[in-house]
Amino acid sequence: MWESSYLREQVLFNEMKAEAHEIGLEEGREEGRTLGLEEGRAEGRAEGRAEGRAEGRELGRTEERTRTISNMLRSGKSAEAIADFCGYPLEQVKEVEKNLLSS
Repeated sequence: MWESSYLREQVLFNEMKAEAHEIGLEEGREEGRTLGLEEGRAEGRAEGRAEGRAEGRELGRTEERTRTISNMLRSGKSAEAIADFCGYPLEQVKEVEKNLLSS
């Protein structure tokens, strides 16, 4: 009789231990998902900011280049001279020239 109640207690204990383990695993998975999402969002925001800054810098360079080309064209420089002197692609200089003439 003692053995049977001891065995029953052991079985119940093992079942409770297994259930607690499963609960712990599920809680750990949920915590991992939450942390993973938070880290992913933070990483996404950082990448987005970096891409935005890079795009902004590129846009600023393009605007400055366009302004420089426009000023040089207005001062009478040829598209070829500007491209040669500044190292800008001739196509870009001619595009700015075309836009100046049409406005």
